[in-house]
Amino acid sequence: MTVIADILGPVLLAALVVWYLGGPLLRLAAASCFLCAGGLVALGDILSAGGVAGCGLVCWAGGHLIYRARRGQWRSRRAAHPFAREPAARGSYGGVRPPV
Repeated sequence: MTVIADILGPVLLAALVVWYLGGPLLRLAAASCFLCAGGLVALGDILSAGGVAGCGLVCWAGGHLIYRARRGQWRSRRAAHPFAREPAARGSYGGVRPPV
């Protein structure tokens, strides 16, 4: 019984930390990945920069997905667009008519 408690305790603690702090931390990690990828490009290491930027993209998407799971809405229209099931109508402005 204590073995189960020893395993379950840290897993539940990690789940709580990810649930409450995961979204902002993942988006912060994505921003730092993008900055590092820019530095690698400046140094001429294009191949590594692509991998770091890809990791940043995964972190960015994960952060927004956690935000969506917690609050039931997307953080922004820009975050909702890649996850939309249907493509936006051509010329649409997010469901709001543009000012005339």
